[in-house]
Amino acid sequence: MSVSIYYTAIRAQSLTEAEQATIAALIANHDPDRFADSGESFCVYDNPQPGEVFAGSTALPLSEEAAEALFHWTDLLSAIRRALPDAEWNVHVEDQDLPWDEGQQAYTME
Repeated sequence: MSVSIYYTAIRAQSLTEAEQATIAALIANHDPDRFADSGESFCVYDNPQPGEVFAGSTALPLSEEAAEALFHWTDLLSAIRRALPDAEWNVHVEDQDLPWDEGQQAYTME
């Protein structure tokens, strides 16, 4: 059994080439394979659902690294959300929504 973080961004317009490049750079700079030995690499779906411009899920390690991995991935997702501010976002761990703090422009664990 695993615990995963799920993420989707929805908007009417597809990603521009510049947005795709920005997202790719953010992912590369956040070491997408950092927890691959105990969890999963950061996963972005190749074929998101209609209307989704960004979607994926990543299993968290079932070890003492779980909290570190959750903070690492939510930091990355916060950066991606800031790159796509006009999208409607849904980020959650299993059935628990992660709140977005407008002031900090980041996902929080509160």
